Amino acid sequence: MRNPPLMLQIGDSGASGMAPPSKRSRSGGGGGALRTLPLDALFEILLRLTAKELCRLRAVSRPWRALLSDPHFIAAHAARHPSPLVVVGYGLSSGYPDGNILCDIMDLSGQVVKRIRATGDGIGEDSVVSARLEFAEIARGLSCGCQLLNPATGAVTVLPEELADEHAALQLDIFEYRSVVAFGKVASTGEYKALRVFDNTFDEPSSEQLCEVFTIDGRSRDARWRAKRAPPCPVHVSNMAVVNGIVYFFFHDGYWYGYVKPKFIASFDLGTEEWRRTIQVPMFKFEGSALGLSSSHMEFNRFSLASLNDCLAVVHCVYSAYIDIWFLMDFEKGLWARQHSIQIKQNAPDDGIFVHPLLVLNDGRIVTYIGNRGILRIYNPRTTDYTDLAVTMPYVAMDLYTGNLLSLPNAAG
Repeated sequence: MRNPPLMLQIGDSGASGMAPPSKRSRSGGGGGALRTLPLDALFEILLRLTAKELCRLRAVSRPWRALLSDPHFIAAHAARHPSPLVVVGYGLSSGYPDGNILCDIMDLSGQVVKRIRATGDGIGEDSVVSARLEFAEIARGLSCGCQLLNPATGAVTVLPEELADEHAALQLDIFEYRSVVAFGKVASTGEYKALRVFDNTFDEPSSEQLCEVFTIDGRSRDARWRAKRAPPCPVHVSNMAVVNGIVYFFFHDGYWYGYVKPKFIASFDLGTEEWRRTIQVPMFKFEGSALGLSSSHMEFNRFSLASLNDCLAVVHCVYSAYIDIWFLMDFEKGLWARQHSIQIKQNAPDDGIFVHPLLVLNDGRIVTYIGNRGILRIYNPRTTDYTDLAVTMPYVAMDLYTGNLLSLPNAAG
């Protein structure tokens, strides 16, 4: 049974520094400033305001809304305010702040600038399980369904729950499988596509994973998933990264919830809809020596994949010691380079267990999310100091937001 579409309320997180005009000020049509100021001067003044303030100003009048919604103005404002934003998604695993808050958009000062709330049947049932590009992936309960929310427009794309025809013919008990969905943008065509992997290797190690692809174009309600070849070796579905339309997984062999040293990485090309050749992981040192432990002490080494500055990265965390970040420099040659290393302060050893790097800033500082503590943090490798930007709930879905805030609906929060 297909889930009903997600119902949302999208609005500002709270009061802005600029109050909306009073009714009296609107009596003359609200466009007075547009008529008395040269347009280029007004354009320059408005470019200096934050996106949140501009969204509120759209309510002044139709001329104001037209100006502030103009694509040229939106592009100029984005160029003037390049500061990154992050999506913070909540769900069943993390819990929900204030009951029905499903997703926050936050700047690097820790301020929530937009907030999305679940409504109706979605309250307490919908979970944000990942955030990539300008979408947040929403799952409902324990179903196989998936919905993609575009916070920029409020639009929700419901992906079908039904299996691809080829897989449906196998008459499998799909409820014995867990499924994950990864989505990305094909660089050559601009298409958005989703990859769905069904996995039952936990209960049946010899079972084959099922892979399906769906094109997200919104043109056909009858569109279905398309069956694709299984990966060359079972992949670990709990950790993946999507970079420039390529979905990366660790092989299941030698990887157990991040604690065992992985050996190989599989990748699926959303453009060709085929699995690429496998590559080896970096030649990092699997150790516990920093703690005086045996090098085989697996609990103190954790590995994960990340999309970092449009590159694939492998994150190697050694408990209470350091975090190394390796970048894939050349896929064909399988060439890796250790670009960054974060030293973990001894008074906070737990900070290195679930670290998810989000972005490397131009000055070399690294924006990270400490999942087990719910902390958004900037780390400075040169000084080994860090600044905590915000404290959220533990184990939320967090990633960069690449949409434009000026495209967000300006409804009441």
